Amino acid sequence: MTRRYRATATAAELAALRPGEQPEADGQLLCRVCGRWRRQLATHLVAGHGTDPAAYRAEFQLPATRALMGSGLRDAATRRARDRYQTDPRVRDFLTQPPAERDERLRRGREAKTRTEHRAGVQAGKRAAGLRLAEHARRRAEHAATAMDELAAGLGHADLPALLAATTELSHAQLGALLGCTAAKARWWRTRHGIARTRGPRPAPGPPPGVPVIAGRQPHADDGRLYCLECWLPRANLAQHLVVHGLTSPAYRARHGLAADAVLGSAAMRRRWSDNARVGGAAAGLAAAAARKAAAVRADYDARARVHGFTDVVALLAHHPGPQPAAALLDVLPREVARLRRRYSAAGPEG
Repeated sequence: MTRRYRATATAAELAALRPGEQPEADGQLLCRVCGRWRRQLATHLVAGHGTDPAAYRAEFQLPATRALMGSGLRDAATRRARDRYQTDPRVRDFLTQPPAERDERLRRGREAKTRTEHRAGVQAGKRAAGLRLAEHARRRAEHAATAMDELAAGLGHADLPALLAATTELSHAQLGALLGCTAAKARWWRTRHGIARTRGPRPAPGPPPGVPVIAGRQPHADDGRLYCLECWLPRANLAQHLVVHGLTSPAYRARHGLAADAVLGSAAMRRRWSDNARVGGAAAGLAAAAARKAAAVRADYDARARVHGFTDVVALLAHHPGPQPAAALLDVLPREVARLRRRYSAAGPEG
């Protein structure tokens, strides 16, 4: 297959190239030394000009990461390397390096890139890339603004600002539905054109449709929740909700003519309150029973101590520091004496 190279660039064309620019077309790179087009520029530099790629990059302000190989050869080399990695285990062993060696290789690559960051061509390339991105964003914004102006014209307005000015009473979601975009995007269009949404006065709270209002009665919803007569919001625990309005339960009942014993909770909430009270009552009963049992045990030990001439068990334990005499007088095992000392060490005669 015959290779076709592009026409050699003239001296004027080479002089017009900016620092940091490396032309490439049809998978070939332009040699900025002689103007010839080559698929593999690195070998051309060594064989034709007696220089190495690093000196070429430094002379023409190219970054250290700029490949001197055409896109076709790069793709072919990538495919060959991938095939070798999949078929040759030695290549996999070589590329699967320990973390220390891999980090060292990455560090050398970063250092080589850092050494060329100061080159004017590298900086010019970055600025050119930024300008391209900015120009792309500007064109996209212009296209979006033109599309919105056309949409506004189709709705009978001169342009988008006129439409936004005429629809300030709409919410962001309603405006988004009109413009065919999201509520956030509609808000962004309003902010960009400096047109704020106008909020009318809030309507006075009132009962929902179909809810009867009877003096002295607490209305409730179909799901059992109670309507707050201040804001008409359904709440399961109306007594807790009244804190929002700065009212207590008695003040709320008196304000709306409710009975003094009117329960301000839904049926489910009342059952929960009843269960909590039942559990709390059971716990209190168990605690009272435990206290009565402890008092009876203490009274029994005090009676045993009084038989031997002591006022109570605390006095007996204080008079006999050793476990054996106290255990014999109280008719308990010696190991129980230590437990009695811990239990009654700070207790008085009444326990």
